[in-house]
This record gives sequence, structure tokens and C-alpha cells, in this order.
Amino acid sequence: WETLYGVVEQELYAQILFHSLRINDLRLAQHYGVSRTVTRDLLARMDGVGLVTKDVGGHWVARRVTPQRIRNLYELRRLLEPALLAEAAPRIPTALLRQARAHIQATLARPAIDGGDFDRAETDLHRDLLGYSGNEELIQALKPTHFLFGPTRHLIDPILGIPMHKIERALQEHLAVLNHVLDGDVRGAASLLEEHLAKAVSRWLGRFEIAENLGSVACPKY
Repeated sequence: WETLYGVVEQELYAQILFHSLRINDLRLAQHYGVSRTVTRDLLARMDGVGLVTKDVGGHWVARRVTPQRIRNLYELRRLLEPALLAEAAPRIPTALLRQARAHIQATLARPAIDGGDFDRAETDLHRDLLGYSGNEELIQALKPTHFLFGPTRHLIDPILGIPMHKIERALQEHLAVLNHVLDGDVRGAASLLEEHLAKAVSRWLGRFEIAENLGSVACPKY
């Protein structure tokens, strides 16, 4: 399932900007020439991040994502992540912070930014470093927002990608947050993180405009 995850994820995200759809795990298995055990594991993983779910009839469905849902998820992040960062900052190993910063600096120095590098920067700051807070209740409350990270892994997709200058700006905002944490300015870092999330919602919502201009894409056979 790990081999297929990125491909199927990309296809589903591109679809749910337009409509909801049902996924047939048998057809999915046949489409990719794998066992149903593989596709069930794959769909279970996607269920864990909110990309798919089961309806009352037991069918796998990927529900259409709306701008309001995106705004709601970012509002949750804006309320919780700065508080978690303030709790986590004194506990995060300095070497880990420097490693995260070095990754962003190296990514910005490259001629082109790929989805893997950007996704790592996102998970470094918004998931892994926040985990040092020790506040398991808030960490669990944020799990539904991990749905938002999916498109960052597919920057070259014509629908899921966003303009590169916006990606660079997002990374510069990440860098500023990490610099403040490393300088011991926890309050400043939390404030910058809140500002970053307030700006990030418009970057995510830009995908709807791109999708509207491009029109729908062919629906996978599964």
C-alpha cells in the first residue's frame, strides 16, 4: 500500500475539489494489479487522515472538500498550533531545530522545489516539532487537519500545485518561526506561526480557483 499511496492520493485530491465519489476496493485492486488486502490497507490509511471514510452502507467514499471546510480546519490549526509550539519549544532538541532549518535553507537554494521537500518542511514544523509539547489531547485534536498536507506532496500536479513563489514564501515563513525558536523568542515564534497559518489558508484555497479554470479531470475507473 505504501507504494501506491502517493498515486491514489493524488488522484483522489484532484477529484474531490469537484465532487464526492465512491471507491470500489475490488476495482482499485484490479486497476493497479494488487490484492484487495493491499487496497484495504491503503484505504484504511487514508481514512486515518480524513481523505476517505465509510458511509452508512459500508462503502468507501471520498467526500467533496469545500472552501468552508478548509477555512474551518485552518481555524482549528490557528487556535491550537501556536499554543503547542509555546509548550514544545523548551523541549525540542536544538540539533533537531537546526536540522529543520537547514532543510528549508537547502530547499530554498535549489532551482526548483519538489513536493517531497516541501512536505517534509510542513511535517517538520506542523507535526513533528509540535509533538514535543507532550500535550496529547491537543495533538489528537489536530489530527483531522493533517488532511491539508496531502496536496503539498504533489506540487507538479496541474490542479493540486500552487505557484512556486507562494511555496517559497511559505518556506520563508517557516524559516522565520524556526529562527525565533532557536533565538529563544518563543512568544515571537508563536505569533509568527499564527500569522503563517492565517496566510496559508488563502494559498490552499487557491487550488479551487485553479480547478475552476482547468475544469474537471477524468475520474479513475475504480
